[in-house]
Amino acid sequence: MGWVSLKPFTRFSVMLTPNQPGLYALNDSGGRIIYIGGSDELQRRLTEHLPENEAQNLCIKRSAAQFQYLVSTNWQQEERRLIETYQPSCNRI
Repeated sequence: MGWVSLKPFTRFSVMLTPNQPGLYALNDSGGRIIYIGGSDELQRRLTEHLPENEAQNLCIKRSAAQFQYLVSTNWQQEERRLIETYQPSCNRI
């Protein structure tokens, strides 16, 4: 399975995301990747990034407008590689 196409970064869209292991990318309004992450529970982790949540990364809060995800059981191995490849502005390495 490949990346799911860009979706608006809203609570409604996130709630339609499967709560399975995988990777996700948060994108700005122009579609540029600003953050890459992974989790054993995609829906739960994406919910934590929504702008209304207190523990929000300010960089993400200001810029995230869209997201995409990829269901994968090997997300831990791919996450670092994708961060190094895309060098998203909101990731802290």
